[in-house]
Amino acid sequence: MRVISFSASKQDPIFGISHSNIVPELTPQNWQNKAIVRDGIYLWVARGSTKNGSGKEVWRYCVRTRGYNDRKWNKEFAKRDAALTYANRLSQAEGSHPVESQNKYVIS
Repeated sequence: MRVISFSASKQDPIFGISHSNIVPELTPQNWQNKAIVRDGIYLWVARGSTKNGSGKEVWRYCVRTRGYNDRKWNKEFAKRDAALTYANRLSQAEGSHPVESQNKYVIS
């Protein structure tokens, strides 16, 4: 089984959801700290590392969703721009934004 290690950033729902972190489209300039909503589903791109067949570390870009039923939209890419394009094109409809929530964890 392959494992991908991620670092969570401020748009990850583990830190809560803020509407100020939601933008109309993910770009090469904003994807590391912004999320989008498509058909009412909160999406963001996370970068993670894994090892290839020869043991070399490689980076992967994963479109992530909040909520168990939304995971069918999760997908992994070798290239950042492919992940951004996929996320942005999942739907033309934004839909309702999720309810804002407070941080569940504090890093000290």
